[in-house]
Amino acid sequence: MMKDQAAGIAYKIRDGIAQLAEAYQYAIDADRDVWDFAIELPNLLACGLTRSDLRWLVSKAYVEHACEITAPQDSSRQFREGLNLAFTERTCFVLTPAGAQFGAVALGEGPLPALHPSVPPAIEHLAPAPRESERPSWETDRRILRLGDCVVKWFRLPSPNQELVLAAFEEEGWPSWIADPLPPKEEQCPKRRLNDTIKCLNRNQENPLIVFHGDGKGEGVVWALTQDVATVRSGKQR
Repeated sequence: MMKDQAAGIAYKIRDGIAQLAEAYQYAIDADRDVWDFAIELPNLLACGLTRSDLRWLVSKAYVEHACEITAPQDSSRQFREGLNLAFTERTCFVLTPAGAQFGAVALGEGPLPALHPSVPPAIEHLAPAPRESERPSWETDRRILRLGDCVVKWFRLPSPNQELVLAAFEEEGWPSWIADPLPPKEEQCPKRRLNDTIKCLNRNQENPLIVFHGDGKGEGVVWALTQDVATVRSGKQR
C-alpha cells in the first residue's frame, strides 16, 4: 500500500484508534491484561470505524478480536478466540504491540520507543541481555525459580500452568521466546489462558528480577531481566 494511502486510512480511523490506544495504555498503567480493557464492537462503530476498517486492522495484525463470554459469576472477563473476520455484537477488540506503534503514528504522537517486535511497551525499560551465567533456572522438584543464587519466585502451592511454562523454558535452555506450552482446554480461549498465566508469573516475585510477557500474538512467551538485576550483577541480594 502506498504511503499516502496508509496515511489516509490512519486519519480516517483515528477516533477508533484513539479509543483502542487509551484502553491499551490503561491496561499497562493498571498492570492488567489488555483483554480486561477490550473495547466492544458497538463502541468502535460509534467512533466511526466500519467493519471493513476493523477487518483491515485485524489483517494487518494491529488488533486482535474475540467474542466475550463472561458470565455473572466470573471473576474476570472471559473470551472465545475469534477464528475469522465475522464480527458479532459481542466481539471485542484490543490493540497489539504493532497496533500501538501504528496508533501512535496515526494520532500524531510519533513512534513509540523502538522495541523488539514481539515485546510490548510495558517492558521497554529492561536490562541488557543476560550473560550466560545469568540465565534463570527452574527447580521442578522444589518449585523454585532462580537467577544465579537468588530466589526469584518460590511456589509454595502447586501452580500447574505457571510451572508448565517454566518447565518448558528450562527444557529448552531459556531462549528468549517459547511457544505456548499449555495444553488446550475446551471452552477456554488459549490466548486468554496464556495471558492470565503470564500475569501470574510476574506476581509475587520475592526478587523481581525477571519479567514475562506475551509475544503480541498470543502464541508464545518471552522473558527478560529487569533493571533490578543490577543487584545480582553486583553480587548483592535482597
